[in-house]
Amino acid sequence: MPRSKLLQILATFDQQQLRSLDKFVSSSHFDDDKNINSQVVYQFFSYIRNNVLVSEEISLDKEEAFIHLYPEKQYVENKLHQVMSSLLKKVYRFIQLEELESKSVKRSLAIITYYRKNGLQSLFRSEIRKLKSEQRKIIRKDKHFYYNEYLIEDEELEFECQNNLKDSDLNLGDTLQSFNIYYVVTKLEYFTLLLSQGKHIKLGLDNVELLDELFKLIQQHNYLDIPLISIYYQIILVLQEPTSDSHFMRFKQLLDKHHAVLPINDLKAFQAHVRNYYLEKINKGETKYVNDVLHLYKKHLDQGTLYYDGKLHPSTIQNIVTYGLRLKEYDWVNKFLKTHQHKIMGTNYPENVYYFNLANVLFYQKKYDNALDHLSDKYEDIFYNISARRLRIKIYYEEKSDLLFSEIDSFAMYISRLGKRQIVQNVRDVNNRFVSFLRKLLNPKTFKNKDRIDQLCTMIMQSEGVAEKEWLLGKLEELR
Repeated sequence: MPRSKLLQILATFDQQQLRSLDKFVSSSHFDDDKNINSQVVYQFFSYIRNNVLVSEEISLDKEEAFIHLYPEKQYVENKLHQVMSSLLKKVYRFIQLEELESKSVKRSLAIITYYRKNGLQSLFRSEIRKLKSEQRKIIRKDKHFYYNEYLIEDEELEFECQNNLKDSDLNLGDTLQSFNIYYVVTKLEYFTLLLSQGKHIKLGLDNVELLDELFKLIQQHNYLDIPLISIYYQIILVLQEPTSDSHFMRFKQLLDKHHAVLPINDLKAFQAHVRNYYLEKINKGETKYVNDVLHLYKKHLDQGTLYYDGKLHPSTIQNIVTYGLRLKEYDWVNKFLKTHQHKIMGTNYPENVYYFNLANVLFYQKKYDNALDHLSDKYEDIFYNISARRLRIKIYYEEKSDLLFSEIDSFAMYISRLGKRQIVQNVRDVNNRFVSFLRKLLNPKTFKNKDRIDQLCTMIMQSEGVAEKEWLLGKLEELR
């Protein structure tokens, strides 16, 4: 049975949050539900905290909980449901207040809005000057900073309009300027995501032509003087013209120049674009960048900029393992995997991610049976599914398994059945080429046929992209 909404939320709270929530629920200041005794609600929360959240398997025995609350009464599910509902409302209220408490600008704006609505003009002016002064002290400016700038200017505009100062510009100029900057930063971020994600899956979005208008706005207002805008602008040029080294070098120069003033999440995203640029070069056969990309991964691991809440994304783990293995850094890769076994995010099955990458390590160590044992039949991530199927094919090849040809056919069918929204054509092509070249390699005519082997090696090297290119070339060399 799925866990209740209440338990799903409480399971995400750390001990500090639970202690704060305990004080909040026990307080009588937030008793919105007059139909339920607040003491019973607090007792129920204490029961969950001390008996349910401490278990590995977080689940609630409703009858047992009811007896704890009402030892003299017979179980009535609806009555317990009312208590749960009342506690959930308090949890929602707590989350809202905690979120507001963490946003100093929103707290200040709430006070400023109160001053404006109640005609406290001198207090309004004093508080808004103070808030603008605090904003000027911020060094790392992200889109939320620019949004707050707009909200502050808009609040001042509301004040000027409310007081009907006919000789005033109503703060319109500053409000429009702050809105434009927020709009440009946000739009650039979305376009960057659109172009990046569009390399992996078919998004069905066709808004890129609007970039010309956005670029004109940026140039007309000299917004390229704003570091965040200048870097996003340059990334989009890189994504639009990936073969232009000049765009990429300019992007790297801007990143090096402004990294100290970039918000951490934006810095992480920009570093990912640098890595992805090298990864695309490698995928096109430029293997000289393998050392560079692994160096970057190690550097960003040390800097902590690969992590999100202390964890790594499955694709990051796979890339680190893959390129570490290609450079034969087996000990380092093993240590990395063990260190991050319980630090995997973005999936409901982190153990599958760990064991897939462990299987890859075992494959490189020629422990084929062990590698096969660690592969799952299905992965949550479609690209892990594709990689695992290719790995299984490589294992069957090395073991000279009778299952090899049926596995190749199955993989080819799997790729052909993936919809256009699941993978882009480039991903389909590189995997189809893998199947095609592997079938040619397995053709009896290839064995000890130097001319045919040379021809296949040349075709693989000259192909725009082939999955498992290094492995295929290695197997062809073994057939000479």
